Amino acid sequence: MTEDFFIRDRRAADSTVVTIGGELDVATAPVLRSHLSGLIANGRTRLVLDLAPLDFLDASGLGVLASTLGRLRERGGWLRLVNVRPRIRRLLGIVRLTDALPEYASVALAAGAGQSGASASVTREMATAPAPETAMLAPALLARHAVAVPASPTSAELVAPAPVPAPWPVRWRTARAHPAKGSTGDE
Repeated sequence: MTEDFFIRDRRAADSTVVTIGGELDVATAPVLRSHLSGLIANGRTRLVLDLAPLDFLDASGLGVLASTLGRLRERGGWLRLVNVRPRIRRLLGIVRLTDALPEYASVALAAGAGQSGASASVTREMATAPAPETAMLAPALLARHAVAVPASPTSAELVAPAPVPAPWPVRWRTARAHPAKGSTGDE
């Protein structure tokens, strides 16, 4: 397990704020899953994840977030994010979790936004949309964890990526018979 990984939780209004720090990866994801499961088992179904000290998030961590969201929704709860770093926000956008996991400007807004929370969420503007080949990752991930996902674009809405030009000119050479070593080639 990563030495600098940590989880802290505290009560805020009618929710629980869970601060996650360090690297959330294949080694630490089971620890977080267990911690969040314990909170849910104790009736804490409104969770705010403060990701300010989180340095790294991989697919294992995404799986924990998606499965926790599904378990909370089954119990009428919610999961909200605050202090998301741009790298992690981009990753959530690539796998299309930004709509399912709303991000708020502060812990106070996330904890006190009520059940819907639509008015207090942060407006996210992605510099680039997810590539079509990655756009279908989240539905499979979320379906495995019983979380509703917004409708996926139809194949007519997907645009094929433009071909990437080679960084150098490509020249095709035809195979030529080369004379054997020591031969003059006149034979």
